[in-house]
Amino acid sequence: TFGSEAVHCRNIILRRIRVSEGFNLLWMKFRPDTPQCYEYVLMEDVKGKTANFLNINPWKQFFDLQGRTDLPVSQGRHIVIRNCRFECDAFFNVKQDDAHYQLSDLVMEDLSVRASDISFDPSFISHFSSDRILLEQKEGTEFPDAVTTL
Repeated sequence: TFGSEAVHCRNIILRRIRVSEGFNLLWMKFRPDTPQCYEYVLMEDVKGKTANFLNINPWKQFFDLQGRTDLPVSQGRHIVIRNCRFECDAFFNVKQDDAHYQLSDLVMEDLSVRASDISFDPSFISHFSSDRILLEQKEGTEFPDAVTTL
């Protein structure tokens, strides 16, 4: 998780791990009241099971502009996710929110994901590329209580 209190996270490598269960494999929380930048993230050779494979959403749990009128725009960029074998409830739980954050330079390759929700629309991500993504539909959800957005 890139948390709601983080301001600048960069050069993060998550490699060769197995996840037995959890809510999110990769979660980027973007606070609308805090300028944040999450960049140069590599996730590779990951196997396992979570509620969400990728979760990128506004995080408004402690949202307080404190009178500010200029909303900062946060960035998520240069993210590579490759060589993963996964099972989840939702593959791509990513919301477009250009007013608060922008996503760019996302690469997804060599993924095999079995999910209840295989909907996948990265059209709002600048410089998105993908290669060899296999999405398989599964029946039912295993994490009905997973908190996916706030």
